[in-house]
Amino acid sequence: MALMDINLTGATFTDYHLVNVGVGAFQLEHDWFTKEDLVIRTAPAWGGTLLIEGTDYTLGTKSNELSARVSAAGPTRQVFHEITIINATYQSGDLYFSGKYIADSNEAGDINALQDQLGAHAALTGSSAHGAVSAPTASQLITRDAAGRAQVAAPSVAADIARKDTVDDLAGAGRTTQTVKANADAIATLDSAAVKKTGDQTIGGIKTFTGATVQYAPVSGEPSGGTWHKVSDPSPGWFASKTSGWTADQFIPGGLTVDFSSLIPIGTKAVRVIIQRGEASGSIYYRKGNDPNISNTPASDSERSHVVSYDGDITYRGYQAVVWLSAAYTADFAVQFDTIDLYISCPVEYLI
Repeated sequence: MALMDINLTGATFTDYHLVNVGVGAFQLEHDWFTKEDLVIRTAPAWGGTLLIEGTDYTLGTKSNELSARVSAAGPTRQVFHEITIINATYQSGDLYFSGKYIADSNEAGDINALQDQLGAHAALTGSSAHGAVSAPTASQLITRDAAGRAQVAAPSVAADIARKDTVDDLAGAGRTTQTVKANADAIATLDSAAVKKTGDQTIGGIKTFTGATVQYAPVSGEPSGGTWHKVSDPSPGWFASKTSGWTADQFIPGGLTVDFSSLIPIGTKAVRVIIQRGEASGSIYYRKGNDPNISNTPASDSERSHVVSYDGDITYRGYQAVVWLSAAYTADFAVQFDTIDLYISCPVEYLI
């Protein structure tokens, strides 16, 4: 079988020179090329006369398979192997060929035969594909059986594939999804008393601990109480920023929505962040993500608790602000003027 190098995006060649090609078909140095990129001239550097296909030359031995593969990888192209100069004027003398070659082969025509074999190999299924089996057999490729299943041997180390019997043994004989859920519900209630994330915990009528609360001034409509937790090692730099593309006095679109979910635990109500504004003056506004209580044009909203800073408060310096979050842990930000640069840090504290 002939060996060949295939480049589906094509490799450019320029001014490949042939002399006295005669009347018969011939190949270029790289013998599979794209028709659409081929240029034949009578002088180098794009000089001389340009030969026209059909009038001065014809192309032969087209590869439909290569043409399809090249077209799938980029613009539609037709791949040919041979050229015949039909205009006697150009059958003698100098010709310069430029274009893109796709493949080199040792023998003309072998490329289609090779692709047929590759296609047949790719279509193999079941045990015909390198002797693959669905049973747990050492040093054999895995294939699925008629029911779409395959097996592996019982695991022995942590990185091995777990089997159904492994999972069943871990869950316990006869346990079902419903049983596991019932056990989870029982743990969540602990003697009919709900397990709390914050505040006082009572089990069986006995107070087990008292949750410490931090007093704060909540946004209107937010529950009071909760515990602020410091982030032990907040990431340096700015977590979110926006320096262009603002629409003045507008949350969505044209504002900035920040998703804090990757930085805080489940149940977080608010975060304390450092906010910095660039050189331009103007107020900065925020709201919980898609909060219906704050209008999409915040400057005219009567609810002033959404104002992070008024004009002139924080130019060129950081400002610590409490930002309340939506159930999806997002917050929307807007600016009074579209020239403002806004920078927001990772949370330094979170309320839960």
